[in-house]
Amino acid sequence: RIGRAIAIPLLALPLLAATLAGCGDGYGEIKGVAPAPSKAEMKEPATGTLRMFTYGDTATDAMLDPFREANPDLDLQTASFNSNKAAAAKLAGGFEADVVEVCTDEMKPLTDRHLLRPLDPAAISEFDNLAFSDSDNIRDDAGNVLFVPASAGPHGLIVNTDEIDPGTVDSYADLFDPAYAGNAALESTPLTAIGVSAMALGLDDPMNLSLDQISETQDFLADHLDQFRSFAESDASLVNLFKSGEVDIADGGRGTAEAMVDDGVPVEWIAPREGTLSWICGLA
Repeated sequence: RIGRAIAIPLLALPLLAATLAGCGDGYGEIKGVAPAPSKAEMKEPATGTLRMFTYGDTATDAMLDPFREANPDLDLQTASFNSNKAAAAKLAGGFEADVVEVCTDEMKPLTDRHLLRPLDPAAISEFDNLAFSDSDNIRDDAGNVLFVPASAGPHGLIVNTDEIDPGTVDSYADLFDPAYAGNAALESTPLTAIGVSAMALGLDDPMNLSLDQISETQDFLADHLDQFRSFAESDASLVNLFKSGEVDIADGGRGTAEAMVDDGVPVEWIAPREGTLSWICGLA
């Protein structure tokens, strides 16, 4: 999702691979909860082939080299995507992976197509100590764990400080200010777009809206579609929108803003007064 800053527990990867033995089959039935490997297997370095399918900023040498060194006989293969929607389409088309990175706010295309196999958390010795390990958001309707939480972060606002005084922006409602019409961007993930719009409307619990509140929020967003220059589908697309000068304000994560600052783009991340949304990502 937009604004991720990944800190993956990479030593869990061989355990996940041994547990999962592949994802779902695309449109068929899930094979049930994958069993955990034995204690003896978990103590040994991984061997064979491990196919990772993740966001591009996860499969970097800086993050993977320590894992490679700890598992020298493992053939680690990596491929990347820019959204879970894109990942689902590729997996449904026959692309094969052992471990897939997912995010709670955009994983629906993966679960709708039965592309994620539930796992036995016993495969991760410190699973219960992980943040969000008790969250319903990482589980399916039957309560089975779908992924190991690996990262989380806040989702707020990003402004171009050359064009907008950050001191004048403090609310999700500012995204919908007519003063920024045609120069604003909104994340395209439906759940996030609805959440941001609900917060702009002053609704206190955007992830638990009533049917009337959902209808109100959808109408509000539909009435303001012309406000937005673009609906960003990934970190890369949002960064390019700011670099090209097409947008001056958008919703997004602090990690994305920090990456743009490091790249010389004059932006600032702002925590809206309504509170920040948040995201959880991990490995399935």
